Amino acid sequence: MNKILAILDGLKYNASTAEYAIHLAKQDNAYLVGLFPESALYTSYTVYDLVTEQPVEQLKATLNRRDSDRRAKSVSDFEAACRNEAIQYTVRRNGNITINDILHESVFADLIIIHGRETFSHYNEPQPTHLVQHLLAGAMCPILVTPKIFHPFRKIVHFYDGTPSSVFAVKMLDYALPLSKDLPMEVISIVEENEARIAPDGLLMKELVKRHFKKSGFATAAGDITKEIDKYLHRQKEGTLIVLGSYGRSQASRWLKKSLADHVIKSTNLPVFIAHCH
Repeated sequence: MNKILAILDGLKYNASTAEYAIHLAKQDNAYLVGLFPESALYTSYTVYDLVTEQPVEQLKATLNRRDSDRRAKSVSDFEAACRNEAIQYTVRRNGNITINDILHESVFADLIIIHGRETFSHYNEPQPTHLVQHLLAGAMCPILVTPKIFHPFRKIVHFYDGTPSSVFAVKMLDYALPLSKDLPMEVISIVEENEARIAPDGLLMKELVKRHFKKSGFATAAGDITKEIDKYLHRQKEGTLIVLGSYGRSQASRWLKKSLADHVIKSTNLPVFIAHCH
């Protein structure tokens, strides 16, 4: 039984993150932990909302009660959804949790699920946010970055760049989401125009992938890497899971560096699974 850690904001509850987490926990008979970080410094209101004719302390008390009720409802909704699907779960409402606390908890999880726009702050950021970037770079388990709308997985597209992390991602996908092995997988390797038309260790990669994913196919494209990836992303339909095997700058990586992984997450409305060797 795997352990899935879903990171959720009680003030800005993202239903799709909960739906992906609950669906995968039920599908793979996994144990689900709903982590709701809370902090007295993070509220739904700003200091500007306190500038009224009403006494500040009285207004703050009213707004804090509203936030408390909103957080409680988010937890209640999550628990009700878990009970409805009859999965094993627990909820933790941790106060003053930091990104380092989440990274520490990742050591003891098999998969983290988080929305690409999660910030745990007043401010909105384009995905992936700084919080998500930090988590992707330092987590000790695979991460599933979720989009706004939930769709069950029907197909997998893995961008293979020839690095150990790219190979490792296939193993971790099978491990973290065991039923994914029954889905069709397309392994895509993109080379620059002046490079060889075969991916590094392509035959070895095929040999490995075929052992884990029976319905797998392989393709190579040549051209500008970002543009070619965008073409593949735009052709994908709802229910496609994108797999990347690297996050963070590496001299060994030919093209799947942090900037491009960020680009993939930013450019698609599909879920993205990232796992890499540390």
